[in-house]
Amino acid sequence: MKNVLIVYGCGGHKKQADRLCHQLSITGDEINFFSLTDSGEKPNWSEAHLELKEFRDKYTGKIISLFEMLSQIRKIYSYLRKHNIHNIISMGPGVCILVCLVAKMMGCVIIHFETWSKFESLTFTTKVLKHITNNVFYQNIELKKFLPNGKYVGRL
Repeated sequence: MKNVLIVYGCGGHKKQADRLCHQLSITGDEINFFSLTDSGEKPNWSEAHLELKEFRDKYTGKIISLFEMLSQIRKIYSYLRKHNIHNIISMGPGVCILVCLVAKMMGCVIIHFETWSKFESLTFTTKVLKHITNNVFYQNIELKKFLPNGKYVGRL
C-alpha cells in the first residue's frame, strides 16, 4: 500500500487534485491519499488532512516570518512521518514549495504538475520546484520551451 500526499491550493488546483485522485484510484493500485493545502477542508478521497498558512502572498510576494516557517516545517515533517508518506504530488501554489523542500530532505519522491491555466510562462512554484525534482509534468504543450526536462501529459 502506497501512501501518497497530494499538495494543492484552492480553486482550480483542488479540481486538478480531485481529478488526479479519481483517475489514480481506478487503476487498481492500492493507494492511500493524504491531503495538504493552504485553504480548505479535508476532501472525501483523503485519509488525513493538514492545512497550513500560505508560504508566500501571491499578490505582495511577502513570505511568512522565520518563526512561522520553522513551525510549518515541524508540522510538515511530523505529518509525513506520522502517515509514512514517501510520495508527494504537488498541484500548484506556494504551499507546495516548503512541503517539497522538507520532503526532499526526507528522501521522498516528488512529482509536480504545472497548472492547466498556464500557457506562456511558468508559475513561481514551478520555477522553484523544477530545481528540486526531475518529475515536472505540464498540461499545455506551449510550456515545452520552459520545461525541456519536463514531460507533457495533457490535461487532467
